[in-house]
Amino acid sequence: MFGLMRAKLCAQPTALREARRLSYCGTCKTLGARYGHRSRFLLNHDIVFLAELLEALAPLAPYAEAPVDRAFRSYNCLALPTDAEAAPKQLGFAAAATLFLAEAMLADHRQDAPSRLRDAGARVLASPFQKAAEDMKDWGLPVEEIRALLASQTGLERRVAALAGQLPVEEALSQVAQPTATATGLLFEAGARLMEKEGAAPAMKALGETFGTLIYLLDAFEDEAKDARRGEFNALRAAFGVTGELSGLQRQLMGYRVAEAGEAVGARIRGLPMAEDRKKLFELRLRGNLRARLGQCCVGAIGCDASARKSSRPPHGAVSRACDVVRATLAGSGSWGQALLAPLVLVLALPPALLFPAWVGGAMRLGEAYGLLFNLMAAGQAARLMTRPFRFASQGPEDLEDLAEVAKEGAPLAKKSGGGCGGCDCCDCCDDCDCGDCCGSCDC
Repeated sequence: MFGLMRAKLCAQPTALREARRLSYCGTCKTLGARYGHRSRFLLNHDIVFLAELLEALAPLAPYAEAPVDRAFRSYNCLALPTDAEAAPKQLGFAAAATLFLAEAMLADHRQDAPSRLRDAGARVLASPFQKAAEDMKDWGLPVEEIRALLASQTGLERRVAALAGQLPVEEALSQVAQPTATATGLLFEAGARLMEKEGAAPAMKALGETFGTLIYLLDAFEDEAKDARRGEFNALRAAFGVTGELSGLQRQLMGYRVAEAGEAVGARIRGLPMAEDRKKLFELRLRGNLRARLGQCCVGAIGCDASARKSSRPPHGAVSRACDVVRATLAGSGSWGQALLAPLVLVLALPPALLFPAWVGGAMRLGEAYGLLFNLMAAGQAARLMTRPFRFASQGPEDLEDLAEVAKEGAPLAKKSGGGCGGCDCCDCCDDCDCGDCCGSCDC
């Protein structure tokens, strides 16, 4: 539901982490400002990945200098931009694409399994769907062609189901994945043209086609057992000509096929005309998420389980996180200003550091820390923490050193080296949230 390209951002440069936050929070805020708050619930990681790709093709000025309304990247979910039309082009395109694809998906589900709930959802979102389609037409997307492609999906599936087991497996999978692949390719191509990167449009189209194929096959792979129980169509079962669940060998073969599709996407990413560090980041993110979804979990430690992932990361004390906020808030102040204000800022930073331990810290300023009070995911995490004891006291020598540094008159508030995932080499050492520096998570 929420997509494949979930970001894990630990040990990444601040510029890359902030670019991700602008793409994630900015797309969500653009959805709310242009199409209404109800449309924000449709946001998913793959659409944010598209926004990141478009930004990487035509990067903005450095994060701190980018002429973008700060509401687009605010942690406060209720802070919407005053002028939605001033959103960076990649955010507007990603927001409209979210609704356009959601409309197609909902129509497909209503045709496959009609229900009152889905009918109600279509009525509630009818106006945002229509406005998003009009925006996509204005930006050069062949809306009617894509709608016709996606509408042909059901007919192709019925044809392959009728020929179950008679077509070669690869041909059957290629046929049923083709509408999704082609539509995704056209979407990625239109995005590149919107960013005035004509030279990148063919490479983006090829990436979109391989990415669409991967998403279709992965969805079929993950839903195979559920579809068998419900008696619904599944591309993998139809390709093999089986009526029940796939055998262990067949499922293993399909796992390899999905992994091959992932490698094809990685190759397309490497061919994009953008900075090498961004291509590497996207490729590693794809590889880590795909291995986790296929049950392999880790890049560097295949086979670790969720308890191992969580226990491998040492806790960071509230005082240490609050000191990070002090450093970021007072950065650029004179030594006398730091000496006078540091104790006050430290006291004010402790409450959010206690409530939002996975979010507060790094380069977050005091105002941003309090903006987390209106961040839905951070609030959910705080609610879960209510069931566990708060950790106010110093957690070790590093906290004491941080306190001493902040209290020392005129001392420079420089960030200590280190960080990362605390030794966790699993793909999912933090799996709660995304639009901030949550848990310092991993982009492995």
